[in-house]
Amino acid sequence: MPQFAWRCRRLASTNGQAVSSGAKENVMRREMKGAEAAGMRALIGRCGLAGALLLSGGCAPLSKDQCKTANWQQIGYQSGVNGRSPVRYEEERQACAEHGIGSDETGWKIGYAQGLGVYCTAANGYDVGRHGGSYDEVCPPDLDARFRPAYQDGRHVADLLNALNERRSRLDDIGRILADDDKRARDYVALMRKNPQPPPPPPQLLERRARRDLEREYDYLRNEHEGLRRDFEQNDGELSARYAVPAMGYDGP
Repeated sequence: MPQFAWRCRRLASTNGQAVSSGAKENVMRREMKGAEAAGMRALIGRCGLAGALLLSGGCAPLSKDQCKTANWQQIGYQSGVNGRSPVRYEEERQACAEHGIGSDETGWKIGYAQGLGVYCTAANGYDVGRHGGSYDEVCPPDLDARFRPAYQDGRHVADLLNALNERRSRLDDIGRILADDDKRARDYVALMRKNPQPPPPPPQLLERRARRDLEREYDYLRNEHEGLRRDFEQNDGELSARYAVPAMGYDGP
């Protein structure tokens, strides 16, 4: 009972509600946005630039109908613009061969080189890197010289964003724990005001030290989160301007 009495006094104070206020709304909003962002990052990671531009093409092997009407130069172009390895041709050739349909290697290579010309730009290198995409070392040396540094800049921004999201996730977890703890206490107080007989046992609440530790961790992570957010927005803003692409921005609280 002393533990519960302390929590009742804690709930009555403004400071006691500061951490958990709005926690559930923040969690729900982050989970919905996080699911959308994760899906796009996964797609870009698998397919490169065309993950965002050529959704209908996907990364699946060619079907029999696609092989029958295949424009091999266009197929090669899509592989190039996605930054896929040149071994992709062999996979596509074999897929059509299984249906008894031939391929056009020369046309594919022409299209692939054209696609790489679009993929291997500094702007795209930065965009692929900051969205967590992989680089399969496909750019010719002259194009790699401009693609790779931009890609590495993008990876740096991606690392900042990952660290930012990790802090945000932990903040949401702590906020949920504290909000649930507050709710159990409030529900019990509301029940006791109805004068139940006999009185029910008090709820299991966080110990004072455990709650204090969580609140301290929350405050520490919140300061880290704010600093990382400033670093992310500054870096992405400056690099986006350098590579002439739209800034990502941060959609979290």
